[in-house]
Amino acid sequence: MSANMRKRRSPDASPWWFLRLFAGSLVGTGSIKGSPIKGGAMTAPPFKPPKLSYPPMMSGPRVQQWQQQMKTRSWNIVPDGKFGPISRRTCANFQTEKGLEPDGVVDAATWKATWEAPPADPPPAPEEDLVHGSEGEHVRTWERQANRRGWRIKNIDGHYDDEDVRVCKQMQHALGLPKTGVVDFDTWNATWWENVPTTV
Repeated sequence: MSANMRKRRSPDASPWWFLRLFAGSLVGTGSIKGSPIKGGAMTAPPFKPPKLSYPPMMSGPRVQQWQQQMKTRSWNIVPDGKFGPISRRTCANFQTEKGLEPDGVVDAATWKATWEAPPADPPPAPEEDLVHGSEGEHVRTWERQANRRGWRIKNIDGHYDDEDVRVCKQMQHALGLPKTGVVDFDTWNATWWENVPTTV
């Protein structure tokens, strides 16, 4: 094993992301704005036109409501009530992940999915932790997903460098993980994890 690689924790342990998902499925609504339905899942609040889009800049409580739910799902977005280029990009990435038309417009289908779509399943974690100096397709896969979720990475090149360490620490801090800058088993899965109640 090289000096800049570390063996990841065993998946047999109870990982942070699984415990959070399991807790969310039992707790139910928490701070999520919506209506509980059978099994602890959520139903979206009613969609009210017009669609949320940019340009021009749209603003108001409906924009903030959508942004807050995206943040609740663990996407990196500021619920400032202004639907601009960042919100459009976040929306398009969310639509891509959920199999919707990635036009960056919050229409009725996207609004519904923001509350009701299940979380994505993470791909298998690498056998080794991703640390400064790591290279390869696993690094590129993590960079691409972190960037998609709003943790902006300029160079998605498969090289785990200073920028990746910085972004990883920011994400870990926001999600309540140890701020190590290392993509271990928990951090890998948390990059795909979403805070949504699920059926049990």
